[in-house]
Amino acid sequence: MNKSKQLQFDQAGFKKEKSDHGGSHKHPQKRKRPLGFRATNHLVLRSTKAVKKWSFKNFDQEIQTILNDFSKKHHIQLLSWANVGNHLHLHFRVPSRKLYRKFIRAISSAIMMKVTGFNRWNPSPEGFQFWDRRPFSRIVNTWAEFMNLKKYVQINRWEGCGIRRSVARDLVAKGLLARSGGSG
Repeated sequence: MNKSKQLQFDQAGFKKEKSDHGGSHKHPQKRKRPLGFRATNHLVLRSTKAVKKWSFKNFDQEIQTILNDFSKKHHIQLLSWANVGNHLHLHFRVPSRKLYRKFIRAISSAIMMKVTGFNRWNPSPEGFQFWDRRPFSRIVNTWAEFMNLKKYVQINRWEGCGIRRSVARDLVAKGLLARSGGSG
C-alpha cells in the first residue's frame, strides 16, 4: 500500500510569511513589517553615531525611563531590553500595528533627542540621520525561540557592561544575570 506524503505548506501553494524585516534585509517597500500580536517580537535599533559622548551607555537610565514611559502609554508589554552602546535590543509584546507605529516613532525620536540634544529649539544639521536603517524586527513564534532570545538579550546586556561575548555566553549559561539594560 502506497501512503501519500503530506505536503508542506509552501509546497501546497501557501506562501510562508517571513518573520523578520528591516535592518540590512532588503524587502520590497510595500511589504508590511511582520508583527506578532499573539507572539512576542524582537527589535534592534542601531546607530553608528552612538559612540563616545553619544553612546547609549552614557544614557542608560534615561533610555530606561523613555522605554518604560512609552511602553505604558502605548500598551506595549516590554519583556526585556539590552543597551549595548551603539544598539538596543527590545523584546516586547504588541497589541496592534497602530500602537506599534506610535511606540516606535516615540521611542526612536525621544532617544535620539536625549542622546544628541537636538530638538525643536536646537535643530539637527541639514540631512542628519541618527539611526542607521529602519529597525530590524522579527517575530518570536516558538518557546525555543523565546528562550533563545531571552539568553541572547542577556548576553548583549553583559556585552554592554564591557564583558567579551565568549565570557558573556558562559555567564548566561551559568545563570548569572546582568543588571543593566532592563528586566528579563
